[in-house]
Parts: sequence; C-alpha cells; structure tokens
Amino acid sequence: MDFSELSLPQQVATHELELRVLQNQVHHQEQLIAALIDLMATPSNSPEFAHALRSLVAERAELGKHP
Repeated sequence: MDFSELSLPQQVATHELELRVLQNQVHHQEQLIAALIDLMATPSNSPEFAHALRSLVAERAELGKHP
C-alpha cells in the first residue's frame, strides 16, 4: 500500500494504529522488565524463582516467533 495514495483521514487512522501497536509493545516490554526485576529479587533456590524463570524463558521463545 502506498501511503501517499491514502486520504488524510486514512493517513491519520494509519498513524493512530501504528502508535497503538508501539504503545502495546512498550507496555509489554515494561511488563517483561518488571517480571525480570521480580525474578532477580527472588531467592534462586525457591520454587517461585524456577517458575518465574520458566515463564520468562517461554516468553522469550514466543517473542522469537514474531518479528
């Protein structure tokens, strides 16, 4: 799709959709950072640590599937 062929309202809508996608990505990254901080604050020999680490590893694998 050639962006220049879109009407002004369509261009605005496209930018708004792109902005929403970026905001969602930032929110997801913030959640991952918080989860990593929580993991680092958990004793490494606890079951919670193992569970949180498995969750983060699974999330990393999922992120690798989506460019």
